[in-house]
Amino acid sequence: MIVEGPAAIYVSDAEAIIAWKTDEAADSRILYGVGQGYGSFLPDPALVTDHRLTLRDLSALTTYHYQVQSTDAFGNGPIASQDATLTTRDEIDATPPVIIEGPVADSFSVLDTGVLIYWRTDEAATSKVDYGLSDTYTNVDYGDLPVQEHYRLLTGLLANTWYHYRASSTDPAGNGPPGQTNATNPAADRHFTTAGWVSTAPLIIVAGPDVLQASITHQSAVIQWRTNRPATSRVDYGTTSSYGMAAVHSELRPHHSMTITGLLPATTYHFRVQSVDGFSNLATSTDFVFTTDSRGDDRRPCYTSCPKITYASDRQAIVQWATDEFSDSYAEASPEVARAASAAVWASSTLVTDHRGIFTNLSPGTRYQIATKSRDPAGNVGDDRGCVATGRALTLLTAASPDEAGPRLLAGPTLEYATADFAILSWRADEAADALLELGPAADSYPYTKAEPEHLLERRVMLTGLAELGSPIVYYRLSLSDPSRMRTEVTGVFSLGAADTEAPTLENPTVAEVTSSTAMLEWATSEPATSEIEYGASTASYPYVVRGGAYERSHRVLLTGLAPAAAYHFRLSATDPSGNSAEKTGDLAFTTVSGPVPLRHAGLAVLAVLLGAVFLGSHRRMRTTLARPGSGGTQTA
Repeated sequence: MIVEGPAAIYVSDAEAIIAWKTDEAADSRILYGVGQGYGSFLPDPALVTDHRLTLRDLSALTTYHYQVQSTDAFGNGPIASQDATLTTRDEIDATPPVIIEGPVADSFSVLDTGVLIYWRTDEAATSKVDYGLSDTYTNVDYGDLPVQEHYRLLTGLLANTWYHYRASSTDPAGNGPPGQTNATNPAADRHFTTAGWVSTAPLIIVAGPDVLQASITHQSAVIQWRTNRPATSRVDYGTTSSYGMAAVHSELRPHHSMTITGLLPATTYHFRVQSVDGFSNLATSTDFVFTTDSRGDDRRPCYTSCPKITYASDRQAIVQWATDEFSDSYAEASPEVARAASAAVWASSTLVTDHRGIFTNLSPGTRYQIATKSRDPAGNVGDDRGCVATGRALTLLTAASPDEAGPRLLAGPTLEYATADFAILSWRADEAADALLELGPAADSYPYTKAEPEHLLERRVMLTGLAELGSPIVYYRLSLSDPSRMRTEVTGVFSLGAADTEAPTLENPTVAEVTSSTAMLEWATSEPATSEIEYGASTASYPYVVRGGAYERSHRVLLTGLAPAAAYHFRLSATDPSGNSAEKTGDLAFTTVSGPVPLRHAGLAVLAVLLGAVFLGSHRRMRTTLARPGSGGTQTA
């Protein structure tokens, strides 16, 4: 089964690299041509799970159709993707790759004799790390596989030792160092210090595991979670809590995504996730369940947030959108005036729900039209046409001159939660920025670092192992950098708390919006907590589960794929970072409408029939009153 991709991760005037992943070792084959009849093919008999083939001798400024296929060692297949397209550039690629995130090696990535270095480039490129005891370097780590997300594990280092390092990448056209730029500073020297001891600070699952109902098919499910430092990935699963089957990735990563396949239709499965870090610390989740669909997945990813620009300068821009299921990301910036500038394309095969398109090498003072789309593992494609149809088409006007202003904090940093060893800090900036958070027991002494390389507007950072600082008072220095490397720095202090033994409380559950196929649910918790929604067509069982793995106070979840004019029952629960779980709510319910018109309309009275009771509303986003069946009363949001 194709579990990720295909995606064109590199495109020049004459070449393109197509990448995809399968759930088992299989061969690789691409059919391609200027039409859907293809006409050309490229095979590779090597049995792999991570597939990438390079199409050569393509014509410049030409749109090609392609389809990927794979057959396993037993002759099963070929499994084929749906038709996809790419457009070659109009001129020879003479532009080096740009490092758009990182490189970073924070306290969570450092071992006593090793370190994991991460960075991301705007196109597929090789990976190289020069490192040593001084900035002249003496060692080289190299990866020749073209990738966009670069992870390099350096081993055999000295414990408790200061190291210099420099990361660089070269694209398939040979563009790269010397002269490669990391935004404004060429091949910047960075440093890290290896640990002086084997850390016993616990490995913690700080987000997830998430298994979205919209990403569950009749034979597969995507499970994602995040740990507080790089670790391996494992999912144990089966039809009982004894499991019996497992999917394993041995690479050390802080973000974990596993697709389990070969499942039976309409079957309930139990699963748990496990991760092991470089110090052999183990993190294990509790048991969870999900139920597979009864038929194949033919539903497109639904946009839960329309595309918006989160950063724009003269040469770079970031567009962000969200979907209801794990899917890949594609974004294109096309100049409004033909031939005024070249189009810019971003493609990532990584399965996510929060998507970003990162554009580089744009033309200053130019207006672009932005188009986005996302494809799930079954090949269903969702796009932004619904946003365009409702007047939310996205355009971008690049600045005429370079960005010389740093990010500005609009809110925070705010301490949202703290125990003796754990804390959550949050903030919001006026433009997308990465973050480096340094912490220590005294001002100007910051032995502990937490790097967040993604450029985001809002951030909620989980800090673990704070007891090792040896002080209940924690000083911090927060540095924010935008994609142009303009920087803002703030300092502050916060106090750690005591052990948390109280469960969060659930407040104001609300059905904020209902259509014929979707329902938006909103509620709040008394403290940051993950969320869980169980729902179904009756109170006898709740076969569908949606989990939110992020620790938040305000919760907002869109249920999709619902039947029109149907009654649904649901209940909510929440768990705080200390593992305290709230008691599940009683049964709540809503009814979808019979047509495509949403259950809201500005300026008009909206009739909402909910559990046989009738309520009137005139708000743009209607907040209905939830009745607990059989309770004889109501709970008003």
